[in-house]
Amino acid sequence: MKRRLDTMVKQVGRPHNPDAEARHVQAIRRLLYERRMSMRDLANAMGASRQTISALMQGQNVTLHTLQNVADALRCDISELFPRPPEAQTDEPDMAAALLKLVNMIAKK
Repeated sequence: MKRRLDTMVKQVGRPHNPDAEARHVQAIRRLLYERRMSMRDLANAMGASRQTISALMQGQNVTLHTLQNVADALRCDISELFPRPPEAQTDEPDMAAALLKLVNMIAKK
């Protein structure tokens, strides 16, 4: 098992973090709730299958393209799908999120 984990770390470049996946799914659930959308509404807005939404909500691997489609369907920035863990919250602005927003603004011009 340890050997398999070491191989996975080498392939991905960082250890597997199930807590990050849980935050990712929780963020999508929160955004769906705030927008009064169902998972079916999300699938329709994305033009995605129920299987894709099911995989997404189970924390399975999905493509960056799919995540961008989720963000577009939820009318939010993709960075909102990856909230920082509570222990990482500070009063300092999230530089990665700020940079991503800048890139998105430039791309829309």
